[in-house]
Amino acid sequence: MSKIPAMNITELSSAQLRQAADIKEKLEAVQTELASILGGDAGNGPQASSALAPKGKKLHWTQTPEGKARLARLIKKSWRKRRLA
Repeated sequence: MSKIPAMNITELSSAQLRQAADIKEKLEAVQTELASILGGDAGNGPQASSALAPKGKKLHWTQTPEGKARLARLIKKSWRKRRLA
């Protein structure tokens, strides 16, 4: 993939700015559509996930019962260690 050359935004005409904005809007729409088709995140990194999250919805993950039990065991072990120390 080729890199886009750095440009000074003040040197662009209003038509070029509008065209760039239109392309960006289309790209965001395609990314959102791709995320809905794949049922998840279509990009990589935190910026991609926040850009693809529907407005007003917060992404969250639930902990498995095994993970909760493991965490409880670790906390109890830590408490015992502090009590005996």
